[in-house]
Amino acid sequence: MVKKLSEDELKDLAKEVIGDELYPLVILLQGRKNVSEVKLAEKLKISVNNIRTLLYRLNSFNLVHSKRKKDKKKGWYIYYWTFDSVEARNLLYNSKKKRLDYLKKKIKNEAGSEFFICPNKDGVRLGFESAMEQGFKCHECGSLLERDDNAKLLKKIEKEIKDLEIELKEEEDRKKRDEELAIKREESKIKRARAKSRAKRASKKKGSSKKQTRKSIRKKTSTKRKAKSKPRTKKPPSKKATKRAIKKRKTSSKKSKIVSKRKSSQKLRAKRKIVKRPSLLKKIIKRKK
Repeated sequence: MVKKLSEDELKDLAKEVIGDELYPLVILLQGRKNVSEVKLAEKLKISVNNIRTLLYRLNSFNLVHSKRKKDKKKGWYIYYWTFDSVEARNLLYNSKKKRLDYLKKKIKNEAGSEFFICPNKDGVRLGFESAMEQGFKCHECGSLLERDDNAKLLKKIEKEIKDLEIELKEEEDRKKRDEELAIKREESKIKRARAKSRAKRASKKKGSSKKQTRKSIRKKTSTKRKAKSKPRTKKPPSKKATKRAIKKRKTSSKKSKIVSKRKSSQKLRAKRKIVKRPSLLKKIIKRKK
């Protein structure tokens, strides 16, 4: 979060950069987002066109940015404005730096040369060379110029230089702190993102391991089922069972021999009957023909 500018800083900004006319508008905009230009005009008691001109002046310094929305009832577009405090701090810092450079040059010039002023306080102040060219006389009133004692001015400039150096150092330290915080936040975001990606990978691995375990369980169950479905190896029969089986075979073979003998005897009997009865033989022969 960017710190708000104090009232003194806003006054300095208005005085040195943007102008005193924009100071009340900056106070209304600071620390707020998407402020309607209609509300700003109502609070400052000026027309919307005038408030827009002031906002465009602020926009020329890149201190505000806007969003446009259409009013559903009236049908025209309304602009919503936001103050950029970061850009305001940068502008103030740059203006202070320029002021510091100017004062350093001025103190060198004041300390290394003599100046002469008009006793009538006409605002005429000349260096030694320019005063000598004019014969040490004021070009406005013609009175003799007096030597200016600039010790007070030098003290004043030195004090202002010290104050500006302190303010600029504080601003630089604040910028460093903000940068370090921003870097830490980015690092923490990267760490969180990495942790999330690791967690996702771990969950995927767990899911794959679960699937593998399920597959292995299925394989085990299928092997068990197959093992169950396979025919069991028969145990070798006992001596009693073998004896019974041999007896059954013998009896069955005997029965089959007896049956075959009976059938053959029946056939022979039938043939003998046919031979005894010639009438039947004739019928059979006729049928065959």
